[in-house]
Amino acid sequence: MRNPVILLQSLTNQDQPDFSLPLLEDEQLVSVVNSWNKIRVEWNPPDTLPDIPLSDHDLWSLLWEYSFWDMEDLAIAAGVTEAMAARCFIRAKLCRLIYPDGSVSNSSKRVIALIIGSTLGEMAFRAKGITTKSDGKKEEKEKYDGEV
Repeated sequence: MRNPVILLQSLTNQDQPDFSLPLLEDEQLVSVVNSWNKIRVEWNPPDTLPDIPLSDHDLWSLLWEYSFWDMEDLAIAAGVTEAMAARCFIRAKLCRLIYPDGSVSNSSKRVIALIIGSTLGEMAFRAKGITTKSDGKKEEKEKYDGEV
């Protein structure tokens, strides 16, 4: 018999930085993944699972069978429609960005932190009148002081 908690841990230990690449191209996916550990997720696996040979994909699917959450709660937390939350959830699950116990992969956390940090940094530059040119260099805008 196999312990599902240990099985989930073994799968989370396989987290790779490239698993999180989809986050770089989908703002709604970032919102859903970032909201996953903020909603109520119940993971109630049995104490043991049958000791039958399963592929990683089948094992991943089996572990998700014991996870329960409300898609509407996820959509509200992420600020997206329920249909968009469902689409992003499926992608996040398949890419192993989120886990059935309500946690988020470490690589996803790092990428989201970089995205949020980059966004906040850009907002700070804009507030100071600095823009980013297409070549990535910073350029200070002339400020109008009201005099002619």
